[in-house]
Amino acid sequence: MTTPPTWDTMYAPGAEPPPWDIGRPQPAVVRLVDRGVLSGELLDAGCGTGEHTLLAAAHGAQATGVDISPQAIARARDKAAAQGLPARFEVADALDLGRLGLAFDTVIDSGVFHVFDDQDRARYVTSLASVLKPGGQCYLICFSDRQPGDYGPRRVSQDELRAAFSDGWAVTSIEAETFEVNPGLPATTIQAWLATIRRIRLRDVVKHRSDRDCLHSRGSIARFRVRGRLATTARRRREAGPGAGEAPKGPGAVRAGKKRGGRPRYFPVPGPAAPVGL
Repeated sequence: MTTPPTWDTMYAPGAEPPPWDIGRPQPAVVRLVDRGVLSGELLDAGCGTGEHTLLAAAHGAQATGVDISPQAIARARDKAAAQGLPARFEVADALDLGRLGLAFDTVIDSGVFHVFDDQDRARYVTSLASVLKPGGQCYLICFSDRQPGDYGPRRVSQDELRAAFSDGWAVTSIEAETFEVNPGLPATTIQAWLATIRRIRLRDVVKHRSDRDCLHSRGSIARFRVRGRLATTARRRREAGPGAGEAPKGPGAVRAGKKRGGRPRYFPVPGPAAPVGL
């Protein structure tokens, strides 16, 4: 794995912090913690200096943070030691997370997805799928196409998010959010999307197909039964001759209750010219 110099030098001692390294968790991630959704075995993909990993660990998650920058991971480990938190930090490539050999219930992506071009986006989604358990949740925060200007990373539309996670994923929601950034950009608050994305379980796919097939089968069976009843009724009327199926009149007919559908059913009593009922 080759570390791009630009990533590692951004975290070098004495360097100005990069725009996204604000020294505290992003408010959007704090709100996720308040909702109680950052739990279980959790991966912070592209964790930087570890603020979100440490926040999740402080609230009970078994949190692991990974970043391609050894400098960032070294600083994150120092923070964990200083705060006495059991968070784990590893140098890893977000495009090859399967090398970790781990599986997670939850993934956080705060500002990673939007750095990739179209080809690497597909690799990144595949990489996330290799470590997120079926049924697990990914919470992804990225630059929004609602943000004016062209500085910073490329803007992302809701349609792009849904397209990227269309195979094997369910995009549960996409909410308007914000990033806070350090001074130096034209704005210190950036428009963002928060996407909640679930990794689909095989049984969910099977159930969906089973329900669809079952509905199709039930409809076919119902149509077959209706056709069968109509054919039987027509045959009986032909066999009974003219007037069959009409409610008999007069004292020779005795009402015997109702048949299905609410129509009265009659049967004849012995006597001349007793009509034939159904």
